[in-house]
Amino acid sequence: MKIFLQIIILLLSTVSFSQIKEQKEKIEKYQNKWIKKAELEIKKNELHKAYISYNFIKDVDATSAKGLIASHKLDSLKTVLRENLKKNLAGIWEIKIFGDLKSENNRKHYKRLGKYIKVSNSSIYFFKNKRDLKSNKFSFNEKIKFCDLETTFPIYADIIIGNKKIWNFRVNKTGEILTITNNGELLNNKNRTEIVSHPSGYTYNKVK
Repeated sequence: MKIFLQIIILLLSTVSFSQIKEQKEKIEKYQNKWIKKAELEIKKNELHKAYISYNFIKDVDATSAKGLIASHKLDSLKTVLRENLKKNLAGIWEIKIFGDLKSENNRKHYKRLGKYIKVSNSSIYFFKNKRDLKSNKFSFNEKIKFCDLETTFPIYADIIIGNKKIWNFRVNKTGEILTITNNGELLNNKNRTEIVSHPSGYTYNKVK
């Protein structure tokens, strides 16, 4: 009986080891596929796409050799993408209002930030009107502080506004349109909320 149990345990161990090996091979094959994709995207200077690809590699298995490489690449790409974003944000932007502001909520929504923003390499300044902009009399300003807390999708352009608000900043390919969307709030130093669908936001046109 004892020998029979030992044989059963040995067979189960062999099957388990075989399954683990097969799973690891599948993971490695998947990661290799996305690494090739990410490397090609970097060659094409499609850094945002490469950032997403490396994130997939890390999510599959962050502890594998390729997962660790992907994590390192993500950190490097995040730095570059954020510096590029700050360059694209630099300048003066005028808010774009879509349609008539018929409701009080809509009026408050657009009045909250003012009509203009000016972005430097380190700060964002908000102005109520053109006169305040010309006299550099901003209603409030915020240091550009990126949020590094994890989200459902790979994001590098979330900026903390005030103590808790998290806004996502995105400039289109022409560099002429800026979209700012509400992307959640900080709960504490380690946790945040996230708005996955239908976030409220603002659209700005580049002035100079």
